[in-house]
Amino acid sequence: MWVQVVDLVSRVRDLLTRRKTERDLDAEIEMHLDLLTSKNIRRGMTTREARRVARVEFGGVTQVQQTLREQAGFPWLESTVQDIGSAFRYFRRNRGFVAVAIVILALGIGATTAVFSVSETLLLRPLSYPASDRLVALRSVGTMSDYPSTRAAPGVLADWQLNATSFEAIAGYRWATVDVIDGAQSDRLNGLLVTPEFFDVFGVPVRGRPFLAEDRGADTLMLGSEVWRRRFNADDALVGSTVDLHILDLSRVGPTRHTVLGVATAPVRFPPIEADFQLGVSTVTDTIDFWMPQFVSPTQLREPSSRDSWFEVVARLRPGVTLAETQTEMDGIARQQTEQYPETNRGREIRVVPLQMHMAGKSRNGVLLLSVGTAMLLLIACANVATLLLARGVARRREVAIRTALGAARWRIVRQFLMEAVILATCAGLLGVLLAAWAISVAKPWMPQSLPALQEMGINVTVLVFALTSAVFTACITGLAPALRSARADGARLTSMDGRGVTPGGSHSRLVGVLVSAEVALTVVLLLGAGLLVQSALRASQVETGFNPDNVLTMTVSLPLNKFGWDHHAVFAREVIDAVRSLPSIREAAVVQGVPMRAGSFQSDGAGTIEGYVPATDTEELTYRIRVVSPGYFATLEIPIVAGRPFEARDEEGARGAARSILVSDSFAKRYWPGQDPLGRRMTFGEAYRNWMMTVVGVVGDVQYAGLEMDPTIDLYIPQGLFPQAAITLIARTRGDALNEVSEVRERILAVD
Repeated sequence: MWVQVVDLVSRVRDLLTRRKTERDLDAEIEMHLDLLTSKNIRRGMTTREARRVARVEFGGVTQVQQTLREQAGFPWLESTVQDIGSAFRYFRRNRGFVAVAIVILALGIGATTAVFSVSETLLLRPLSYPASDRLVALRSVGTMSDYPSTRAAPGVLADWQLNATSFEAIAGYRWATVDVIDGAQSDRLNGLLVTPEFFDVFGVPVRGRPFLAEDRGADTLMLGSEVWRRRFNADDALVGSTVDLHILDLSRVGPTRHTVLGVATAPVRFPPIEADFQLGVSTVTDTIDFWMPQFVSPTQLREPSSRDSWFEVVARLRPGVTLAETQTEMDGIARQQTEQYPETNRGREIRVVPLQMHMAGKSRNGVLLLSVGTAMLLLIACANVATLLLARGVARRREVAIRTALGAARWRIVRQFLMEAVILATCAGLLGVLLAAWAISVAKPWMPQSLPALQEMGINVTVLVFALTSAVFTACITGLAPALRSARADGARLTSMDGRGVTPGGSHSRLVGVLVSAEVALTVVLLLGAGLLVQSALRASQVETGFNPDNVLTMTVSLPLNKFGWDHHAVFAREVIDAVRSLPSIREAAVVQGVPMRAGSFQSDGAGTIEGYVPATDTEELTYRIRVVSPGYFATLEIPIVAGRPFEARDEEGARGAARSILVSDSFAKRYWPGQDPLGRRMTFGEAYRNWMMTVVGVVGDVQYAGLEMDPTIDLYIPQGLFPQAAITLIARTRGDALNEVSEVRERILAVD
């Protein structure tokens, strides 16, 4: 061991004193040559002849110097430094070629790195919960319904909690909002109504206590850490005290006092859940502001019916339980529920999905497809640069010929070419990371709100490692073929080719042909894929929406929950319409609950009746999408009136009076009254809508609905005055560019008392 240490110290010393060692070596060699020359002169030779013979007797000076260098210092490090220096000298002489190669590779590496950052965020990064690999989503899917839902009814959830043995805990949750009012300022909090098991599933750290069975019927809540600090100044005394919250309560107006059982000690983020049907947005914020308990009633517990499904369900698997075992057990539970309650549970199945996959949702396949596309782009860039390097290799054949003739080993030539490729790929990788970071910052505002995790994507350690790996891969692909091709060449033949103008042989042409063919093939595949995507986008843009979106401005207006009565909401909506309609730049204005072609509609509970329609089976549920709109909505969006009339002011009179009108879509009328006149027909919606008897006064054109894939159109429209909302969306058709009217429309709305 001491021998190795001494040798290492000696080599380090020689490396640090390289210049002095070289001078001493040159002086020693010169001294030996002088001694041999003097000896030859004494033999009677001339000075010139004696010097020549001395060199022959001594041997090759360069070889001796190289042998002695290899016995001292770190020859591999020195040769690497020489290769790097040689590569940079070559790059200085060929700046244009180097710039083109770096830009081509940087675009490929940058695109691949940017897409990988999306994949890493959605598909690879572990969720920020303890043992997150054991978290799953349970989705109750109705395969026989026109409006499939993945949510579970309270009784179904309770049945799973009672009979499933694969889980440590199963919890249900649903979206909710409350308002905190302090003087003239109102703060809207976004949170969840959850079953008590929620905190066991996610391991949320809390100060205070979680929900217990004795909290049933009590107004309690837990606060998130961020709202606790932002709104309540992180006051520890808040735990156990009460706060006044404005929560939706149809029985009365005013705040409701809630007891704060605890606060989360760290920010809790959760994947997107169901839509905010009032504001028409596709997700709530990713940070939870509060939790309120939601208990299953004894009536719901006795009948695990699939009706009134409103719970999203998550669960934590027991250690050692596989996904396949869990799915088998849940299939058995689904069959048992169908046998016991066939009227409400027939055709439903339970799907167990890893929570991380559930978070990615439908974007998973798109991300994977995009990853394949960018990988092909990187391969095309590599093939392009490899072809350029082969072409440059032909131009450098004289250099290779001279080095080969002087005795340079093939592996040294290969290493030189690979070093150049590594430097090119390294520079391209650095530029690619900068391009990826720029692309991510530009793309973030355009990312879908349904995937809030994408707002956290960026250039982290994992992405940098991927970029480094991509650069190494790129260097190998681009540099290996030219290096091996140059190393196999014969020095004498290359010299002869250079002197006589001979062109490279067939093997070189074949290699270039293979690279070009691969590049063309990958390009064709990539172009075909891009063409299909463009075609799909064009088809999507040409879908008949059912309304005219040109020069239409939308703006969401939300009053505090339960601060005012329904009559006030109806008056407020009419005043907003009148204030905006009075602007000279506005042609028409109306309000709607939600946003056209986005989530924001109600759904009937399946318990209504349709006059003149006989259900095909006893188990058929009458489920349809409902929008709440004001008179003038159809004129504002230029939705055609197929039959009858649109809503008028008289349809809003008497919020709970006898005159209740409704409009139906053309497809709804044809589905339930084929070949009949739908005008004057009556229908009810069920208990959720107070069993109102509604009369059809008009039929309107179909308007596409983008909330769910299998929800093609909005089915029914209710007047705003009959079902006024605290949150409305203003729809205004302007006379010019809608974006130019935003500020004055906003000012006019804020001026409404």
